[in-house]
Amino acid sequence: MQFEEIIQKLNDILGVEATSEPNYIQSHTAINIILDTNKGKLFIRVYPKFISQKLETGHVMFEIQSLNFFSNKGINVPVPLKFGNKFYFETENQIIFAYFYLFGIPICRSELSVYLARNIGLFLCKVLQISADYSEEIINGEPFINSFEYIVQIANEIEKRIPELKNLEIWNIMKERTKIHENILNGSPKGILHADCFYENILRDEMGNVVGLIDFGDAYYGHILHDVAIGAMEACVLEGEIWSLEIFNAFLKASSPFLIKNSISVEQFYETLMADCLRFAVYTISDTLKCKKILNCNIYIGRYQKLLSEKFKEQLCEIYSVCVLSDKD
Repeated sequence: MQFEEIIQKLNDILGVEATSEPNYIQSHTAINIILDTNKGKLFIRVYPKFISQKLETGHVMFEIQSLNFFSNKGINVPVPLKFGNKFYFETENQIIFAYFYLFGIPICRSELSVYLARNIGLFLCKVLQISADYSEEIINGEPFINSFEYIVQIANEIEKRIPELKNLEIWNIMKERTKIHENILNGSPKGILHADCFYENILRDEMGNVVGLIDFGDAYYGHILHDVAIGAMEACVLEGEIWSLEIFNAFLKASSPFLIKNSISVEQFYETLMADCLRFAVYTISDTLKCKKILNCNIYIGRYQKLLSEKFKEQLCEIYSVCVLSDKD
């Protein structure tokens, strides 16, 4: 089905009228269509029904399921619109769902601060508490709902496509360390991971209060500490890839109830930070090359190198000990 037909069908089913021309945005997997209507700004996600291999974790059906789960629990996330008795409709080759835009302003990197980091940490704590109540039994067995093992698999595939990665010392270190990452979170809580807790996916109001979370395209069932690690990095790494330890401290203090309750050790947290640098390096390494940059210019490879520094590790671990381990006592 052509996009014009999809839009017309959506308008007819939902009883809305377009008030602007559609804006098309290509993501890694889906085509996103933004459309102003007489009832608000509509966001339409058009996924191919058949995907031979997906770069990121997540799957359209689990994305819809996750959004419904959190919205029903009172978390402000996009609410999928119903089409008859389903939250999506299908064509021969596509799966389509839609929702109206949430109230809120996406956070910009330039405005990251101690105040915002504290609010992000508090909000994510609330999300994770609810996420941990999600029952694995209600998963539909969709493909691409995977844990860290899937990232390792994709890393191996990318290495075949980009042979020069094998000559990059830091890449080989990252690959070797996956043996630690794969088991470090055994016994830690599982639930729905957002898996993409970047600042621009977190909405704030005019006062800087965090009011919502968007873009569940990478969501999967797994160890939810990954969302804390990703959130910590994205809240505290400023322009020029400068880590603000003051902001990192504020985020950890706000997140400490989750970390204390689940007895997350400093080793688990630090290794998860490193694992998620590998995750996003895998996602973005091809884009780095498309921009005609050398592989070492990838920001997540750079962050991984930073985390390998013993001095930097001591600094972060000291903050973790003060914010989390001392409060535990």
